[in-house]
Amino acid sequence: MSWRVARRPKTALLEVIDPTEWDTFTEEQQKTYESVSLFQTEQEADKFAARQVDAAKALTAKPPKR
Repeated sequence: MSWRVARRPKTALLEVIDPTEWDTFTEEQQKTYESVSLFQTEQEADKFAARQVDAAKALTAKPPKR
């Protein structure tokens, strides 16, 4: 079983999805997600998602001071 880090198209939101929960999704629901990566443990998936969020924050341009 693998923990899935996925996002929905046109959003930046990452979701960590439990493998048992993923199996309950219909095929149509699964197709609404873009898989980013798979991990063996929830902790690994959470760390990856947190690093992605931190990296995105670092890229956000700050307006210049006047």
